[in-house]
Amino acid sequence: MTKLSNWARTLLSTTQARLVFVLTIAVFGIILAVSLTSYYTSKSVLQSELSEMHHQLLSDKMNFIEGYIQDTDSSAIKLALNTGVYWYLTDEAQASQRDIKQLTDYLKSIVVNLPYLESVYIFNKDTRSFISYPQGYSSRFSTFPDSDWTGIEKELQEQPMLVKSRQLSASSDHEGRSQLTYFRKIVIQGQTRGLIAMNFNSSVLFSQMHLNSVSSIDNSQYIVDRDGNLVYALGSDLIDEQAIHQTIDRLGDKLYGDFKHEGKRLLLTYNPSPITQWNYVSIVRQDQVLAKSKTIRTVVLLVSFVTLVLGAWLIFHIHAVSFRPIRRMRKLLAGYERTEDGADFGKLESITSRLLRSHEELSRQIRLTKTEAASKFVQDVAMGNLSGKREIESRWRQYFQEWTDAPLRVIVISIDRYKEWAEDVSDNDRFLYKYAMLNIVEELLASDYRSVNLDLGKDKLALLVQHVSSSREGQEPDLLQRLDDASRMVQGMLRTDISIGSSLPFDEILKLRLAFYEAQSAVSYRLYLGYRSVIPYREIEMAGHSAEPKPDATQTANLLEAVQSGSTEQALRMIGRFGDHLANQETSPSEALEFLATIRKGLLKLDGMKSGSGWDEAEVALELETLDLSDIVRLLEREVCRLSDHFRSLSGSKEFMMVQQMVDFMNRHLDGNIGVQEIAASVPISVSLASQLFKQEMSETIHDYLTRLRVERAGELLIETDYKLSEIARMVGYQHENSFIRVFRKLKDITPGKYREHKKYNKFPV
Repeated sequence: MTKLSNWARTLLSTTQARLVFVLTIAVFGIILAVSLTSYYTSKSVLQSELSEMHHQLLSDKMNFIEGYIQDTDSSAIKLALNTGVYWYLTDEAQASQRDIKQLTDYLKSIVVNLPYLESVYIFNKDTRSFISYPQGYSSRFSTFPDSDWTGIEKELQEQPMLVKSRQLSASSDHEGRSQLTYFRKIVIQGQTRGLIAMNFNSSVLFSQMHLNSVSSIDNSQYIVDRDGNLVYALGSDLIDEQAIHQTIDRLGDKLYGDFKHEGKRLLLTYNPSPITQWNYVSIVRQDQVLAKSKTIRTVVLLVSFVTLVLGAWLIFHIHAVSFRPIRRMRKLLAGYERTEDGADFGKLESITSRLLRSHEELSRQIRLTKTEAASKFVQDVAMGNLSGKREIESRWRQYFQEWTDAPLRVIVISIDRYKEWAEDVSDNDRFLYKYAMLNIVEELLASDYRSVNLDLGKDKLALLVQHVSSSREGQEPDLLQRLDDASRMVQGMLRTDISIGSSLPFDEILKLRLAFYEAQSAVSYRLYLGYRSVIPYREIEMAGHSAEPKPDATQTANLLEAVQSGSTEQALRMIGRFGDHLANQETSPSEALEFLATIRKGLLKLDGMKSGSGWDEAEVALELETLDLSDIVRLLEREVCRLSDHFRSLSGSKEFMMVQQMVDFMNRHLDGNIGVQEIAASVPISVSLASQLFKQEMSETIHDYLTRLRVERAGELLIETDYKLSEIARMVGYQHENSFIRVFRKLKDITPGKYREHKKYNKFPV
């Protein structure tokens, strides 16, 4: 040990040797630290950003699939409450052919209306018979081709519904095939009398489960249930579900992490579902993601060790020729050459350049995968899902690093005559059409504008744009001209008319939601300006609207009364006056559309009285929003003619007049405690005869019609007044607020409070 110490002191006796030793150790330490820090930092950043992107994409896909399952659950509940199902499960006598056909037709309507369902079964526990679509009625358990699932009742003891994958039996047409099925038990008077099974079409249900095509990184996606069983898998290199389940258990509350499988290092991201208890999983090859970082780490480590060896050699060399001039030493070092595979101390600059270039390539790939996340962020801010100032500004800087402080604008694109367009274009093609529209607009803006796009659903698309120059001079005319060119190009290439609204420029991302409102307000002026309009908010901001009195509820009531009385010409004249008044007085589009929607809803109510059919308020609003005033007037005129002719043909019917008297009585006494007996007495006829006539003319029972009238009136009061829920409940004939809330939610699928919040206060349509 003493000899080694003396040898080291002798070796480092000269100043040059000590200097080289210190520099060698310092450079070795720096390079080693940079290598390890750069590798683990890039690994952490890549894991975090990739998992965040996949987490957001999985959330979108999960919401889509869970929406289908919730709709299936609602349909199953309605099926369990169906009168025909009740008699089928409780009547001891065998069901008649007519009853079976009616129930089979109802099952068929469920399958037709829900395209992701293949078949629906109802199993009667007592008679061990089945009614199904498309198989039909089977009175014996042994003859039904798919009966092995009836033992699922044990699993339904602790939960009302269950979605589970099962293997089809040998007696079915698809023996051994895996089938995803929704199960629900039917409980009557506290006893389970039957079971409902709804078989999913997996290709439709999981249509949104597609692999990420933004980057070349291999990835696979899975859905596993809470027991670790595989529900769905997509990808080329699939992993055993047991390994996935074990990894999720190991992660605990953490939603992403890496694991090793068959010699490969993989990154797993998952989303747990609160409804089905499934886990939506995305897996990518971490080795592939970090391949370049590992190469860089290895090269830099090699350089550090080469530096250490070179430093040791220099120390020995300096000690051997310690009195040689420094110039000689530099000459020797300059003439020292090594192969490319063994980079030395003098090639640190080239190695650093390669390191930076590799990191730049990795950053480019990350930016590509962040495109979808950036679009989702803009949509969340516009919808109000993100409200914290610090969070919004932080994520803005994260997703939009290349954007400057130049003004921003929001552009909203709306498809003209959307209902007509949607009927001509299939569901699968609508996405492609809208994608093509965005591509056309972005291509025309690409030379001078940065942009990010998003789909707002139904008829609307949007762009957030920023000019590459910080100067505002001449930007708006140029932008409007390009948008006008885009509108014409969309019409020429896609045979689709679009109207475009543009917001005022704004500097802060916190004003994004206001800008969306401005752009949508601008595009609403399509009502007066017609189709294929490009409308900047600046032109409508100071638009003056007439102070003349606008058409009110009394005039609407007079119009509906004229329609019910069969006065076609009078009703058409009123429609014409309304259209002329709105056009000449320049009423704001929101007020005009609200008034026209009131007329449209009134006509639909009359149509419902005629046919017993229902209608959707949101669909009515969307239908009118995408039409101009002349088309709306023509639509109302057609409806007026059709309904007037119908009511005129019924005006001489005694039964119709009696039913109308009952309807008038209900409308006058909505706030009273009236029932079928009081309504029948108002005619006056017996309760049984009144029920028979009403069902015959209106296609629904007196009780159901009265309930619908009360709920519709309550909806109007929720929007138009600030009364408390208890007060509104009494005004529509309910003595107890809880009863009112239960009935309202059953008919509207939403509570009264939420209904008021969405319809009255949330005016921003996004």
